[in-house]
Amino acid sequence: MVLNRQERQTNQKKKFLSKLWYIKHLIASNEEKIKDRRAMLKHNIKPIDYAKEQIKGGNKYSWDNLIYEIDNLEREIVDNTVELVKTEREIFDCIKNVEDLQYRLLLQYRYFDCKEWLEIDHLLKIEANTRNRKHSEALKAVKIDKFFQKVKKDKTK
Repeated sequence: MVLNRQERQTNQKKKFLSKLWYIKHLIASNEEKIKDRRAMLKHNIKPIDYAKEQIKGGNKYSWDNLIYEIDNLEREIVDNTVELVKTEREIFDCIKNVEDLQYRLLLQYRYFDCKEWLEIDHLLKIEANTRNRKHSEALKAVKIDKFFQKVKKDKTK
């Protein structure tokens, strides 16, 4: 399927605006993994037989490995949170430049607050076909050229 220029631009805008959703879910996933590893630590209280550990090549559920995994996941959460804050600022700046307040609110609900379409329909008191039309028009009003120029500059370094 060949997309015309306008469809490609719309897809780029959606992809750019959707970055928050993905970053938030990465963080949530890592938080869930940490919760699981901490539960394993609580239930894995037993003495370590270092002679057996060396023979078997170690236990991936040993205290050392679980603590190491938790530490790495926490670092990844910090990195993702930094990226989240930066991306939130970029997307917020992008959305606030849309002049039409209704379009801006729709974009904010969808891409900044990561709300589902049905919830947005209810909040805005509109039907799905009206929301689709307004969303399409709102995306046309979004200007993200400066963000793509910055990405292109970063890639050339």
